[in-house]
Amino acid sequence: LTILSASTIHPLVLYLLIFKSKAMTRDIRIGYIWNTVSIILNEWYFSILFRPYFIFPYDAIYCDGPICRLGLPKRLLTTLFVFFIVLEILPFLFLILRMHHSFARVTGGK
Repeated sequence: LTILSASTIHPLVLYLLIFKSKAMTRDIRIGYIWNTVSIILNEWYFSILFRPYFIFPYDAIYCDGPICRLGLPKRLLTTLFVFFIVLEILPFLFLILRMHHSFARVTGGK
């Protein structure tokens, strides 16, 4: 499903955001493009390269992707896992703040 969405759905969304979304302001459109690119990277990382499996009810993760098979230390794998999760938050936060700023500017809130 990752390869299907990465080759059809995500490029279509990027095309629409870049070429067909002239009604949006430039900063909001950049935020949506950045968010879509981060979703694509996150999907490739977690579905293909890392492939984590959570072991419930224990607080454990089993990793089956190519990155995990390289024999890297567990600390580095955990750092990469957390880094890519946090990397997904930044564009979404930027987009929310820019949208809030555009609404606050229009209403003239004090």
